[in-house]
Amino acid sequence: MERILLYLKILFLVFIPNSVSESGCEFKKSSKNEDILRVTCSSQYSVNSNPSSFLDGYRSVHIECKDGEPVDWALYRGVLFGRNGSLESIAFENCENMENLLTEGYLRQSFNLEIAGARLRHFPGKHLHCSLNYLDLRDNDIRNLNLDPFCSKNSLKELNLARNVLKVLHNEVFLGWYSLSKLNLSGNRINSIEENALQPLQGLTSLDLSQNLISVLSPSTFIHLKRLATINLSKNRLVGISPETFPSSLVILNLSENKLRSDLSFKQMQYLENLDISKNEIANLHPSMLGNSVPGLLYLDLSFNRLSRISLRRLHQLQKVRLEGNVLERLDPEMFDMNMTELHVLDLTSNEIESIHPNAFINCPALEDVSLKKNKLTYFPSDAISKILSLKVLNIGRNRIIKLSNGTFPVQMKYLHSLILDENAIEEVGSDVFMRLPNLKTLHLSKNRIQKLYRNLFINNKDMEVVKLDSNRLDDIVGLFKGLPKLNWLNISNNAIDKFDWFLVPNSLHWLDLKHNAIEEIGNYFSLEKEFSLLKSLDVSHNKLTFIGPKILPKNLQFLILRNNFISEIQMHTFIDMKELERVDLFTNQIKHLSKQSLQLSQDLRKRTEFYLGENPFVCDCDLEWLIRINNEDDHLKNSAFSLNGPHNKTYIRNYPFVKDLDSISCLSERSESNQVIPLIQSTDFLCIYKTHCYSLCLCCDYDACDCEMTCPDHCRCYHDGSWSINIVDCHSAGLDQPPTAIPMDATEVYLQGNDFKKLTSHSFIGRKNLKILFLNSSNIEVILNNTFSGLRRLKILHLENNRITNLTGNEFQSLINLKALYLEGNRISHIHSKTFSYLKELEILRLHDNKLITFHFDIILNGLRSLKVLSLSRNKWNCSDCSWIEASRPWRNLIIDSFSCFDGNYSNAITCPLEDSGLGSSLDLSENRKKIFFESYLPVFIVAGSFLIVLLVFFGVIFYYRQEIRILAFDWSGLRSNGAYDVESKEYDVYVGYSAADDQWVRQILAVHLEEEEHYKLILHHRDFHPNPQLADTILSGSENASSLIFVISKHFISFEWSRFEVRSAMHSVLRRRNSPNRTKARKAIFLLLGDVSTKELDPDLRSYLKNNSTIKRTDKLFWSRLRYRLPEPSSQIAPGTLNLHDTFYTIPFPNEASTLSNHTLLRSNNDDDILYHQHNGYEQNHYFTLSSRLSNGQRVYDENNLQITPKFLDRTYK
Repeated sequence: MERILLYLKILFLVFIPNSVSESGCEFKKSSKNEDILRVTCSSQYSVNSNPSSFLDGYRSVHIECKDGEPVDWALYRGVLFGRNGSLESIAFENCENMENLLTEGYLRQSFNLEIAGARLRHFPGKHLHCSLNYLDLRDNDIRNLNLDPFCSKNSLKELNLARNVLKVLHNEVFLGWYSLSKLNLSGNRINSIEENALQPLQGLTSLDLSQNLISVLSPSTFIHLKRLATINLSKNRLVGISPETFPSSLVILNLSENKLRSDLSFKQMQYLENLDISKNEIANLHPSMLGNSVPGLLYLDLSFNRLSRISLRRLHQLQKVRLEGNVLERLDPEMFDMNMTELHVLDLTSNEIESIHPNAFINCPALEDVSLKKNKLTYFPSDAISKILSLKVLNIGRNRIIKLSNGTFPVQMKYLHSLILDENAIEEVGSDVFMRLPNLKTLHLSKNRIQKLYRNLFINNKDMEVVKLDSNRLDDIVGLFKGLPKLNWLNISNNAIDKFDWFLVPNSLHWLDLKHNAIEEIGNYFSLEKEFSLLKSLDVSHNKLTFIGPKILPKNLQFLILRNNFISEIQMHTFIDMKELERVDLFTNQIKHLSKQSLQLSQDLRKRTEFYLGENPFVCDCDLEWLIRINNEDDHLKNSAFSLNGPHNKTYIRNYPFVKDLDSISCLSERSESNQVIPLIQSTDFLCIYKTHCYSLCLCCDYDACDCEMTCPDHCRCYHDGSWSINIVDCHSAGLDQPPTAIPMDATEVYLQGNDFKKLTSHSFIGRKNLKILFLNSSNIEVILNNTFSGLRRLKILHLENNRITNLTGNEFQSLINLKALYLEGNRISHIHSKTFSYLKELEILRLHDNKLITFHFDIILNGLRSLKVLSLSRNKWNCSDCSWIEASRPWRNLIIDSFSCFDGNYSNAITCPLEDSGLGSSLDLSENRKKIFFESYLPVFIVAGSFLIVLLVFFGVIFYYRQEIRILAFDWSGLRSNGAYDVESKEYDVYVGYSAADDQWVRQILAVHLEEEEHYKLILHHRDFHPNPQLADTILSGSENASSLIFVISKHFISFEWSRFEVRSAMHSVLRRRNSPNRTKARKAIFLLLGDVSTKELDPDLRSYLKNNSTIKRTDKLFWSRLRYRLPEPSSQIAPGTLNLHDTFYTIPFPNEASTLSNHTLLRSNNDDDILYHQHNGYEQNHYFTLSSRLSNGQRVYDENNLQITPKFLDRTYK
């Protein structure tokens, strides 16, 4: 109980500022109303305070629960709804256990309550009080409403039950709710409204039933609602509506997104102003349907129907008409009445209009906005448009207009301010086309084929503000925009413009788009960059620019897009005068070198500018090292101005940008022979090449043997960083036979590997006091003389691996007192003097593996190496005949990183040395060589066997994955099934097919023809072989009992018209339950055929369960017929011994037994009609049966002797 008191911590609101988060709860006063408090809680804790004063001073509280834990709200009814409190409205969101929150006696008058997302399953009528004015129970799980009101005289005015799970509105469900004025039932599953369900709601003015499953409305559903002004029935399944359905008081009616068709009509509704019938299936609209019934209609939406023609006569008050998404082909004068003087907006977007009569709009003199977008016009309808002198906006985009001649606007249209002609095929524009449009402000000519526009084309359009000419073929704009003082938006992207200068465009521009042209340089011949003070956005991406500098860019730019050019140079201080710059995009250019001064910004910037520099071929030289740290604030504070904006906010004004994509930038390493690309991580990677260098304080550079002068040796490459703290000399694989004598004295790293030195003489590197890393590996070194490394007191790493050194005599490394890593592996060392490593007090890594050592005296050779951490000794010629040295290795066992084996002198017999308590194991197995030989010998066998096993596993995996397809293909080839035996109970028919009447054509002409004529199955088709109006459930049960297999065709029509009916669900459930019952384990499963675009994820849970537990086949499956035959039983009908051939029409007459006789039986063809057959029989023995099997084509008919028609669908039936 204590933990839920977090929701009541409103006690502390007196001390809480406008937004405080404490202990999981956040308290916010509404920014619009100080009397409203929002409380959001995500954890629970106890508040030991008197709750009676929690809500003092607040009229509304909104409590949101985030953790969803149950709360016993009954304990706090008095706190939240006490009579002495000030609360008038309270809302709970996503809080559970709310049923017992309210009780009679607590609520005051005019109280508003919201309980949303609380998972309520029942309408809490018994807990509500009469004083409620507003009740919001949206987003719950309420399945039904109480039949009685929660109070005999309740004052509830608004009820919101949106997004619950209501299914049926029963009669008298709202009995006693006379004061209700607004009812929202949207987003439920309502499929039925009983005739008098809404009758008690006499005061209802607004009703929302959208997003339900309603398919039928009784004529009397709304007849008693005399005050009803608004009905929303959108997104239901209505097919038709009776003219008497809606009350005459309606003002707004929304029937969009249903399945209404052309027989729609209304009774007299003189108050109706807004009618939305969009997104239905209306193909024809009779003039009398609306004109006589809704004379006061102001807004009509018929968009997205199937109208090919329409008449809007008698709708004199219409102001706005939407006809988008229909199939209108032409516009005639008859479409509008003579007195439609109030029509302002006409939307004809997305039709099939090819022609417009010159007088089509003559009866609409007040039209201001006309849209003919996305039609098939090949010419500009000048005659028709010129009749609309009041026109302000004209959209004829996305048509097929080829030419705009000088007579496009034959009269002056002084009100037209927006003309949209984009996405046509315009190639030619006359020089005076826009001369009679003096107030034109917006012109869209983008995505056409215009190659040339005349100079002074817009000479008479002084008010032009927006021009879009993008995606054309223009190569010149000289003189085009002259004299447009108000132009602020210009898009000329995606053209062929190769020259641009600021004098070509007016300085009134705010936004300029030049991307995807062929501009090589932004010209500024007259130095106009300061005059474009209003320009904020400039896009010159995807051009051919090679450089940018401070003289070519306006100073007040905020957004500069320069990506995908060929920019290789950014001049110094290009951006330093731009005081409003927010973003610069230099992505994907050719920038290799970039100095810090090139990106220096103004110190007057309000916030740090963002730059994008990725996908440039930067070179990792010493001049780029600064870029690694550019985003670090501490590196810029010394160059920053500091200011305070308010007591809690500090703003640092930086004069260098923040590179947003710094993590993705990489550079090309000059040291790498393969031009390796490396990320901007280590400053040591940014190096510059040098040949010679002399410090400014060096006085001997003009003389030989000058130690402070640095000269790179011949056949070498030398590098340094920006501060010269890194100095690398790289002479690897240079063909040298001795180390160069001219190695710079300040070298820090020397790479000499891959040469042919043979012998290293004394003092080879003397004087290189800063040398830290030295590579001498793979250089055929055989001898290292004493004092070779003298003077290298700072050397940390020495590489001597993979040489030919045989002995270490003791003084080779005497001077390397700070050496930390020594690599000697891969030599021929057989002897190491006891003093060899004694000088290396700081040594941490020693690698001696792969040499020719026989014994190793750990306590002598490694004596004094207290810093040693890594030791490698494997692949030497260890002799274990004397195991004492192995025992001596115990103190060093934690340093040895590899294992080593010992052999006798001939490597013939493995020897094992016991290592009791040595820490290396119980013994040292010396048979590694044999194991190695065995492994190497059988490695190909292992590889082949492993590969075969993998192929085998993949093969069986493929077989398992496609097992159903393989079974079906095997069935097609051999007729064998692998799904076991089924019941072979004799049935009169092979297959019963259940489907929607809307799919009858596909079932009869495709499915039935294939199964009956080609596969010889005996079918029962639901809408062919049963009476048109039987009890639907009985027919399903009867058909399924008389057939061996069941097929249900699931389509959108079936889901909409059949599955929504309770009796169909019940009958199918009964049939499938009996067929899948435990007593019929061998019964053949039902087959569900998915026809059309049916998504199983969106299906009803029950139907989805049926599909999962039975056989499902999609019509789009390439193996559709094979899968179907595989799931069906073998046809029961067999061809009889005799077959009658009547003019290529066959009838098979099988008899149940030999005793059956048929007398006086004839089949005759009419002389007058080849499609009519007469079946005459004078008698046959009683109690015997025969079957007529037909292969009649569609339209053939059979009659008996009494002239009663026997259609082909009955010829497979058995008659007595």
